[in-house]
Amino acid sequence: MRTCIAAFANQKGGVAKTTSVANVGACLARHGQKVLLVDLDPQGNLTESFGINPDLQDKTIYDSLIEGVALKNVLVGVGERLDLIPANTHLAGAESELLNLPEKNTRLKKLLGRVSGYDYILIDCPPSLGQLTVNALMSAHRIYIPVQSEFFALKGLQKLLQTIEFAKVHGNKGLTKKIFATLFDGRISICRDVLGQLKIHFGAGEMFDTVIRKNITLVEASASGKPIVDYRPASHGAADYMGLAAEIIMEGAK
Repeated sequence: MRTCIAAFANQKGGVAKTTSVANVGACLARHGQKVLLVDLDPQGNLTESFGINPDLQDKTIYDSLIEGVALKNVLVGVGERLDLIPANTHLAGAESELLNLPEKNTRLKKLLGRVSGYDYILIDCPPSLGQLTVNALMSAHRIYIPVQSEFFALKGLQKLLQTIEFAKVHGNKGLTKKIFATLFDGRISICRDVLGQLKIHFGAGEMFDTVIRKNITLVEASASGKPIVDYRPASHGAADYMGLAAEIIMEGAK
């Protein structure tokens, strides 16, 4: 199987995007897959999710994107079969710097094309639709969109879908998308209603069956610098993300 590159994106913050990248990556590794995580968010939250201080990193994804430093010289091992390309606030400048560089939309794609030995590469996009997200979408085979189970869930998704179409028109014709619901509480009617709307709007072919339930242990795990399968493997959060990872593997086997 070729390396699958998947970008997790949603310009709306607070949808558990970074939490999902960290935990899907760790769960894929638990399923026996070799995984590389790419922190493409200047906030560096994915980096911090593994107990790494972004500000203490000598080299980050910024140095690779702007200076051409090979990713192998930037990555950090964060678990068995799990590596990370860190980010910090230096990456914020890349949004404008990329505009003046050649191949501004495909620099990440070229960097990832020189990486081998991974089953999955997961990209944590920033909560915006700027140059960094465009680079991620031009690199990816798939885009996974976490959608919070709340009233304004579908609001703003149209712009993201337009950006996906931009990537397809400008060279990434095979890019596919899939949605999954996050922060779901089955006791709340609006959560149930939103999940129903998502299923109607996108259909079974564009939605994962797994729903990520609201679970305080997921927040605690991120704060502790550990993925949920290490922090509390018997929790609902661990079960949900293990289920989502299994679906992702099955999707790739089709």
